[in-house]
Amino acid sequence: MTERRYPAIVIDHESLRHNVKTICDWCEDTGIFVAGVIKVANGILSVAEDYVAGGAKMIASSRMEQLKRCREGNIGVPLLMIRVPMLSELDELVQVADCSLNSELVTLRALDKAAEAHGVVHNVVLMADLGDLREGYFNHDELVETAETVERELPHLHLAGIGTNLGCYGSVMATEDKMQELADLAIRVEKSIGRELEIVSGGATSSLMGVFGGYMPEKINMLRIGAAALAGSLEDMRVCYGYSEMDALRDDAFTLEAQVVEVKKKASHPIGQLGVDAFGKKQTYVDRGERTRALVAVVVVLFALCFLPSFLARTLLAAFRGAQRCGALRTLVPAGDLTDSLTYLQGALNPAVYCFSNPAFRRSYRKLFYTLTRPLRRRGREAEARGCELRDSDS
Repeated sequence: MTERRYPAIVIDHESLRHNVKTICDWCEDTGIFVAGVIKVANGILSVAEDYVAGGAKMIASSRMEQLKRCREGNIGVPLLMIRVPMLSELDELVQVADCSLNSELVTLRALDKAAEAHGVVHNVVLMADLGDLREGYFNHDELVETAETVERELPHLHLAGIGTNLGCYGSVMATEDKMQELADLAIRVEKSIGRELEIVSGGATSSLMGVFGGYMPEKINMLRIGAAALAGSLEDMRVCYGYSEMDALRDDAFTLEAQVVEVKKKASHPIGQLGVDAFGKKQTYVDRGERTRALVAVVVVLFALCFLPSFLARTLLAAFRGAQRCGALRTLVPAGDLTDSLTYLQGALNPAVYCFSNPAFRRSYRKLFYTLTRPLRRRGREAEARGCELRDSDS
């Protein structure tokens, strides 16, 4: 058995499978299947396997490398790209994903050519913007026209369905009228192309309120679920929207573990003449007397910058649990969602942090930067010289 390295994120697979199965059971009761979103878990194959074991019929991510990992791991269910693809990645997309979300005809035409080149038929879901102002056709007539084009002119694409995104950028709720609007649009598309759609995707975790409220139209048959399965009960669903069903979910699927490397009794106020801290800031300290202090072996600074805002926002949400103070929570919930995005930043910053902590790398980078910018500096000096000559001639 391989010895665990710390710090580590420990996955409780039993809790995760419990959450997925519970959600899938809720959805199946209303004729909805679940696409399990694995992007927050960094696309770990075992997490995808837990989704499938719990009843998810598709695995979804916005990261190409995560879908590729599932493809190579023979996950056994279709793979869905849940963001609008870039033109530069269509060749890889048709080899990795079975289906993708789309909202541009130019991209769809290029996607058709990429699918043809690889001898496959790629499934597409056209996204409708219902007011949240994220991706999708805001003009629904344009969506119907695009559906007709895909159906009749792009033989290497299969129009699998339509979908929407709510409760994201614009915090628009998945209310009954929004869900019915999507269902009506699906019916329009079906009449236009002369057949039924396989997928009508009503959104993500926030759209579970339609399942709990019992108002999800029969036409909607798929939800893209990530946060509920991975994080467990969400306070916004309970306090702001009044649904307590998610209390049945567990919140211990993921745990951060690290080793304590020092435990000492120390003063709570620094001793000596104070200057600035490591970030150039002058701090104020409160003397609370002697305290027992423990040092935990994690990348403290980067971890704190990226994760502390999210932890604080989620802690405040938990503090208001059951208080029914929806006004405060309407501010805290989007704050929690916003700060969650910072947690993804750590992965992007790690290479830069570790590289730039190496003096040899910094010297090499400065040398490379100086070499690459030499022509720009030369042109700048020449332009400055010409300016001086013009001024001299004018005088």
